[in-house]
Amino acid sequence: MKCPECGVMMTRGRGEAMKPLVSIVIPTFNRAAYLKESIESVIAQTYRPLELVIVDDASTDETPKVINDLNHTLAHQDIDLVIIRHKKNRGCGKSLDVGFRIAKGEYISYLGSDDLLIDPDKTTKQVQEMMAEGSDWSYFRDMMVGTSPLDAHKFQPTFVPRLRIFNRVVEHRPRLRLLFLFWRNPINSSSFMVRRIVYLEHGGWQPWTNNADCDGLLLMTYSYLRLKCSVLDGAPLFYRVHEGQVSLNRNSMVKGKEATRYHVMQLLKVQNESVIYRTLARMFWWLG
Repeated sequence: MKCPECGVMMTRGRGEAMKPLVSIVIPTFNRAAYLKESIESVIAQTYRPLELVIVDDASTDETPKVINDLNHTLAHQDIDLVIIRHKKNRGCGKSLDVGFRIAKGEYISYLGSDDLLIDPDKTTKQVQEMMAEGSDWSYFRDMMVGTSPLDAHKFQPTFVPRLRIFNRVVEHRPRLRLLFLFWRNPINSSSFMVRRIVYLEHGGWQPWTNNADCDGLLLMTYSYLRLKCSVLDGAPLFYRVHEGQVSLNRNSMVKGKEATRYHVMQLLKVQNESVIYRTLARMFWWLG
């Protein structure tokens, strides 16, 4: 049935309370070597009902075959599958925006096509936290990192190097978080979840960012808007390190970060957020 307030799908099993549909969006481009494992980690999630939205950004490898081969498997896992195929490559920012806008879930999350959900209760924990707190968006503090799940180690990123205790000061103060996100981004976007109604109203993934720092812009925008955020303990995500990942393209990432930060600076200037604007301007001058 549909929620009378927001129009999104809600279901319940026998003896269960009504549960909102959750959509997981996987954008992919030439990730045939990793995509099957990523999709299987979604299937392993204990939460239902689930919708999986895969956006194939004009892959030229075996990615379409991997997706088609899993069609039958997903049908028997009580997971709705939506496949979007671009005729030409449009970049990660556009693929994510398309996927999030077509998703039907009340809550929408993102998973990189080379990453894995290694905690089967990750989705359940995140939805429960957001419902209990009335949050607009959320993420997990930590992650597992490595070339494969077998050699992964726990990574605990921080807003301030070697001062992890300071994270909790920054996390729940949106404007302070915005200031620190200009400097460094310790949030892994593959653990990100947002309410559908919030995304449709405010957006987030911007097509013009292409493949560089689209998550940084989203996080800075949501911090600027002071949208309510929940931060969860745990490391339910495996972040895969490999030669083909976009984040290793230093030149592209530097240009992307410059563009996204300039965009937010202009937004602050237009909205006459003078104190924050001057603080950021001085910080950039000081950092050289």
